[in-house]
Amino acid sequence: MKKTILTVSSFVLLSLWGFGQDQSDKVELTWGQKYIESARFTLVDIVGNDETGIYAIKEKRGISTQKTRAVILEHYDHQMNRTKSVELKLDKEGEEKRNFEFIIHLGEELYICSSLKDLGVKSYHLYVQRIDKETLLPKNDLKKITETDRWDGIRYNPNFYNYALSRDSSKVLIYYKLDYEKDSKERIGLKVFDNRMNELWELNTTLPYTGELFEAKDYKIDSNGNVYILGKLYNDKPKEEIRGAPNYKYQILSYSDEGTKLQQYPIDPEGKFLNGMKIAIKEDQNIICSGFYSLEGNNSIHGSGFIRINSKTKSIEEKKFAEFGIDFLTQNMSDGKEKRTKKKKENDRDVALYAYKLDGIILKDDGGATLIGEQRSDFSNFRYSTNPIGQQTRQTNVKYTCNDIIVVSLSSNGEIEWAKKIQKKQETIDDAAFFSSYSVSVVKDKLHFIYNDHPKNLNYDGEGRIRNMSVQNESYLVLTTLGRDGILTKEALFSSYDADVRARPIVSEQISNNEMIVYGQSGRVHRYVRLSFN
Repeated sequence: MKKTILTVSSFVLLSLWGFGQDQSDKVELTWGQKYIESARFTLVDIVGNDETGIYAIKEKRGISTQKTRAVILEHYDHQMNRTKSVELKLDKEGEEKRNFEFIIHLGEELYICSSLKDLGVKSYHLYVQRIDKETLLPKNDLKKITETDRWDGIRYNPNFYNYALSRDSSKVLIYYKLDYEKDSKERIGLKVFDNRMNELWELNTTLPYTGELFEAKDYKIDSNGNVYILGKLYNDKPKEEIRGAPNYKYQILSYSDEGTKLQQYPIDPEGKFLNGMKIAIKEDQNIICSGFYSLEGNNSIHGSGFIRINSKTKSIEEKKFAEFGIDFLTQNMSDGKEKRTKKKKENDRDVALYAYKLDGIILKDDGGATLIGEQRSDFSNFRYSTNPIGQQTRQTNVKYTCNDIIVVSLSSNGEIEWAKKIQKKQETIDDAAFFSSYSVSVVKDKLHFIYNDHPKNLNYDGEGRIRNMSVQNESYLVLTTLGRDGILTKEALFSSYDADVRARPIVSEQISNNEMIVYGQSGRVHRYVRLSFN
């Protein structure tokens, strides 16, 4: 039985709020005030920070697809207390109001991007303008940065434009799809800017694949303004498999020299199902493509894939598929289940992990990479009933599952150095996993994970039953730390009862080399806490 190294601290909270005063040796907590306001609003993004504090966006829950979104921009100081809160009202142009897209923090400036759907010529317009950090209001420097011919009918599409930043935040990529005829090749728009939102180059291009057969999965930009697209390319029809074999491969496209040069990198799956692959660009501009693979389909994973591409020679320097060991596959299993699983493996029967999603790649100084994923799914349950007058009605409930986190450390040649499961159980109904999942901060050579957990799991050592985190009862925000050697430690940071809020890890964010901002909410109570890692 694999044991977890466990240390459980007392509540790490400030005495100002009447909490316990025992301190963690890993992290210091700075709590802000509690604010009583509408429960319909919640944090959606921490858009930036500077010497004065952080800037955050709140929106109304569950209405992000409506035509005009109520968006609030807020500033919090270093003590996590709010200094200003402003609803962003975008000026009308003609009869249409511009719609909020996103805010980007570049250098010392905040830039707000908004869009307008032109009903007359059936196109989208994208605008940018700076935000005054003193008032949090848009400045009078609105300019249109692109116009596209994509048309989705009368309904507004809030995810029409997307963006990516280079690792050093010196370049910005804004990308979007363009109209194309059915069964023809897909068209996309790429627009690259510097860190003052000055345009560097623009490309409206036709991809070398039929739209239905290519599915873009990841966009990246490097510090030289080169753009990379990772996509899933189907062979002849958009099906995952045909007669038990994978019917797709991953393809990387690179646009360099201001979009004038196109390079294609096909990733041969070698008969495997590649799952959730992602790309990362190293400082030397070389490309790392990594993720999980399966032998039987896309709901299971059997190992990791690692591909390194030399951006100068355009060649694949390293490609490795490494199988997960049985010790990793059976981590945190009960004695009985572990024994049965190992017996299954000895008899050459399939052993795999199921429903894991790759969330990110963290590049390492030694040329390797760390993969992070989570066991995550949602399932709809339908119940039928008959009312007193004989009419049948259907009630739909959605169960959201966010369970174990997996962390896989790969060497520079793609070998698995170690792999760990961080055990948790988060199963909720009809809440869109509002308080579930996790967030991670990279501090020096350590990974710090935070997530909500049941109090009785704090001393869990792999024996017995793991308890489900319940949003109706008390939960703890837990900090689990993984070192470079894969050794795991765990401690409780605070209780939802004592903090009067429950943390929302999915919107919490690392803002510096050693700081993470955690947002908490419980009904109408809103609150922030800053974690400063030692």
